[in-house]
Amino acid sequence: EVYDCIACGRCNNECPVGILPSKIMHSLKQGIVLDYMKSDVCIECGLCSYYCPSKIPVMNFVKEAKKLLKGDYL
Repeated sequence: EVYDCIACGRCNNECPVGILPSKIMHSLKQGIVLDYMKSDVCIECGLCSYYCPSKIPVMNFVKEAKKLLKGDYL
């Protein structure tokens, strides 16, 4: 079962490329994709989702932001 984000930061701490998956997820939920968050450098390893205690598929949000930045939804 998926729960609400508790803002624990585990997804951010475990990211091997140093991006902030939780911030990317929250901005995407607000309809904002910010290029300075560098979602395009995500290697899609899944550690952010794996370590999330709320079982949120964080990587899916980062992948979506990555696609939006690349213009794949045009």
